[in-house]
Amino acid sequence: MDTPQPVTTAEVENSQVTKSLKDFKVFQETFAQLNTGFSTDVQLDQISARQLRRLEIDVETMRQSGQLEANETYIPVRIIDTNINQKLPTKMQYLKSANRLAVFEPKLMLPGAPPPDTARVESEFWRVMTYTDWEIPYIECMDGAEFVGYDWFEVLYTPEEDRPGHVSVNHVGRANLLFDLSVHTIQDSKLVAKRIPLTLVSLTRLAKEFKFNKRDVLQLREKIATLQSSSAYTFSDSADVNEYTQDACIYRIFFKEDGVVWTTWYATDIDHYLTTPTLFYNGVDEKKEELVTPPGSFEPQMVESWIPSEETNYPFYPLRRTITEDQRISRTVGAASADLAIQEAACTIFSSIVNQSQLTSQVMASPAGDAFDKSGAPKQLAFKVQRGQIWDRKMEFFHPPAPDASLSRVVQDLQTLNAVQNNSIAWAVQNREDSRKTATEINASTQQQSQINSSETLMMSISFRAVFSAAWRIVQSQAIRGLITFCPTQEGTNDVALISIPFNIKSAGDTDFVEKQQTIANMQQDWPIIQNTPVAPIFLADYLRLRYPSAANAYIAAFQQGQANNEAINQQKTALLKEAVTDESGNLTPEFAPYSAQVLPLIQGNDAAGTVAQAS
Repeated sequence: MDTPQPVTTAEVENSQVTKSLKDFKVFQETFAQLNTGFSTDVQLDQISARQLRRLEIDVETMRQSGQLEANETYIPVRIIDTNINQKLPTKMQYLKSANRLAVFEPKLMLPGAPPPDTARVESEFWRVMTYTDWEIPYIECMDGAEFVGYDWFEVLYTPEEDRPGHVSVNHVGRANLLFDLSVHTIQDSKLVAKRIPLTLVSLTRLAKEFKFNKRDVLQLREKIATLQSSSAYTFSDSADVNEYTQDACIYRIFFKEDGVVWTTWYATDIDHYLTTPTLFYNGVDEKKEELVTPPGSFEPQMVESWIPSEETNYPFYPLRRTITEDQRISRTVGAASADLAIQEAACTIFSSIVNQSQLTSQVMASPAGDAFDKSGAPKQLAFKVQRGQIWDRKMEFFHPPAPDASLSRVVQDLQTLNAVQNNSIAWAVQNREDSRKTATEINASTQQQSQINSSETLMMSISFRAVFSAAWRIVQSQAIRGLITFCPTQEGTNDVALISIPFNIKSAGDTDFVEKQQTIANMQQDWPIIQNTPVAPIFLADYLRLRYPSAANAYIAAFQQGQANNEAINQQKTALLKEAVTDESGNLTPEFAPYSAQVLPLIQGNDAAGTVAQAS
């Protein structure tokens, strides 16, 4: 019996079942199928989520439509937006906690070999990656991932003067990256399309850079001009809808065939590709050596050349809010869904409290006893209570009941529930109004909060590691070829030996932020045990450096001065006491001799176990 042979990727993709996306008609069919589900499940969902986050309420329109009475209002409580913004500072600390973005670890260390200067590589990588406004794509992506569950980074070869590493990290946007929603990783999607909104300026730039056909460019310019002059193309409340439904956009297409990535450009109005599909080049080259016989010579010579490396991965990397058992990226849920119920409940209750309070402030009156006509149905008269006026009969004044006091407790419970769901455990404990809070509970909540913050940053660690690894491939290749300045030697050339070392790359936030926060939490927990021991000054100095790095030296200096003053005072007290209780020979006087066990330690001046000065 013959042994079955494994089927290769190329054989599967080149079978009759799979058609090439280089064929424009095949591409159109595939794109249409993906775009139909994508526009419904992602783009329209994005529009709805933005409206929930902004929660822009026109109270007057609600009154005119009958949703509110004339004397009622609606209080928008933007819990979704608040929860997203509360987490941004922690994430920015993770990103910018030190003057490095990534930790470089050699993949292989030979026994006895000196370790490479990884600190130099880390410093240079930080330099080339922190160009002007480099933080903005990270902020946009972190906001988007927390908002709708996931968002996309793009790591792209960018040979421009303002990109010293010839690489840029861009924010794409969840609704701007079309892919197969059923896949677990975008690398398994047959087709990926990056949507780029067009203006006349951006079209001119793209047409020049990628050499679009002049006729296609004219057609796209006419489309843009028509849309911009149309009444449907506005920046009113429906601008979000226009953003994804109008046709003034262009797509950069990526697809995989034979295990490598191809790229081209596409516009929905044009019945052909804007450019011929080509292998995707992302700034990485491979050295090729071959024997070449120069003209006029009979001896072949080894000649080195650089050829573009074939890319096997799309240049897109997700940042996810959570990872669950449902591995599909498209099913990751963000705050727009997770916090919606609490936001709606908070809006309803706050509005009810305000509206009922307004009704309570209205003073009404009716004739007391039987001094009114009881015949017919009850009716309300349009009389006004005025100053300096009296009634011709006895009246009973009243107002509608005040809001139920339990509503304020419901609001507090909603705030606590929201804090718990968003991992603000310490906040929930501190703000619970009851007598059950203990020091142990508060301390435990603080420790748990630190651990939760660490777990939240794990999502960024996974994403940033992929982003920085992809960026390093480009920087490394460009530096080895001498196309950028990176780790220069005294001779002015790049240190190719150092740059060529294979590295494992990790996000620096894992070490510089997460481990630091865990150490701070542990030190806070251990301080009650340490504070009355000789280790306390050293311990305190280390804590100040971790907790307040920019102000630690000033705090330590003040503490040192205070210690020195206290030591001088104590020495003076010891000298005075010694003079009072001893004779000329230094022995205790007869009246203090019976108390020698208590007095001698005081006048002998025990040395302090340690000082902050020693610690620093």
